[in-house]
Formats: sequence, structure tokens, C-alpha cells
Amino acid sequence: MFSDYNLFDYIITFDSETRKLAKDQYFNISFLRLKMDDFKKNNPSKDPVFRFSDPRLKEKQLEQNKKRNSEVREVIRRINNQLLTADLSIMSIYAYFAEMLEHQNSSEERTLIEILFRRECSRACSEYYSIKENFKTVINTLYEITPKRGDKNFLDKVKPLTTNDNRLELFHKQSLALSNNQAYKDVIKIRTAETHGIPCLDEMTDIMDFDGNGTLVGGPCYVIKSENLYQMIRAAYQALIPLKDSLQAILDNIKI
Repeated sequence: MFSDYNLFDYIITFDSETRKLAKDQYFNISFLRLKMDDFKKNNPSKDPVFRFSDPRLKEKQLEQNKKRNSEVREVIRRINNQLLTADLSIMSIYAYFAEMLEHQNSSEERTLIEILFRRECSRACSEYYSIKENFKTVINTLYEITPKRGDKNFLDKVKPLTTNDNRLELFHKQSLALSNNQAYKDVIKIRTAETHGIPCLDEMTDIMDFDGNGTLVGGPCYVIKSENLYQMIRAAYQALIPLKDSLQAILDNIKI
């Protein structure tokens, strides 16, 4: 009986070995970290300017560019720091899923662990959405785009700027490719449902009453199986890497 167990007893605190296994066997969040060190190495100018240095720029313009460079650096710093919470969720997903496999012989204990696993999956989907939006924020800051809600509005504003910018054009293409990725669609759908609608990762049971003569309870059962959820989230995070790499290519080409 579930009364014999306490859900909080199954909360996992993972050690360094588990953290390493999660990064090696599931997903390494560092693949989504934006680098800034290269900017300093590629910028010999005493007064860094946005995009390409032009000696004809007036002092006022130089100051504006320096200010904007500072803003971009701060945006990237904050975005990188925010990856910590996604990393914790990813490692928790890996650890709970492994723990579920260890408790196959106890349906009660496995169910309790599965509840914790699926809550971490919900958080990982929310973190995923934030990472994708943060990449857009960097582009908005770099190209001075007024942000609007929705991917289509964002891409519509980016498209005209790609004419003479091959790196931005690649970012635009990678954004379109991501929007057509099935794992991406599934994770975003989960995030939207969990945030704005009816949670879709919750336990579902079927309860049938036979005219007062008996009740049949079937469950637990989930709309999305935990095994599929585990693979889906990893695939979605992996699909973010090409988008991040295309953004990094833009940053590497900018004297910032």
C-alpha cells in the first residue's frame, strides 16, 4: 500500500559519479553554453566596437558601441548562468530514470520514483523553452530587434537582415529546422500545457463504478510513457546544439 511509503524519501541527491554519467550518457548542458573568451582574443582594438571597427566613427558612436558591447556581454553572462537550473533538471531526469529501472520489482516504489521523475521532466521542458528564447534575446540585442511574442514574428524580423550576413542566415535556417523537429514540437507542447493549460504529465487512472456493485481502478497510466518522455527530452536538447553553434559563429565574428 502507498501508505507504507513516503514520497519525499525517494528524492535523489546525486553524487559526482552520477553527474558525470548524466553528462556522458544523457546530455551535457555545456554544449549550449555561449563563449565570450574568444571575443577578447579576436579584438586587438583598445576601444572595441560593435561589428566591425571603422576609424571614421565619431567618438559618440564609439561610446554607444562600447555601451552596447557591454550590454551584450551582460546578457550572455546571465543566460549562461541560467543554464545551471536546466543542468540540474537534466541530471535529475537521468538519475530518477536509472532509479526507476532499479525498482522494477516493486510497483509501489517505482511509481513514487516515477512521479518525481516526471516532475523533473516538466521542469526540463520549461527550462528548454527558456534556453531557446534566450538565444533569440541575444539576436535581438545584437541586431537591435524590437522583441515580439512568437517565433514567427521573430523570424520575420530576422529574415531581411540575412541578405548580407551569411552567419545570421545560417541562424535563421537553423531556427526553421528546429521548428520542424518533432522532439522540439513535443517538448514545447508539454511546456505550454504544463504552464498555460491542463498538465499533461500527471498520473491518469480510470475509475469505473458498476452500479454500486463494485469499483475497478486502473492505473497508474500516462498519456506519454516515461520511457518515451526520457528519450524525447534528450532529443530536443540535442536539437538545440546546431542553433547554439550558429549563434556562436555570429558572436565569434563580432568584435565585442
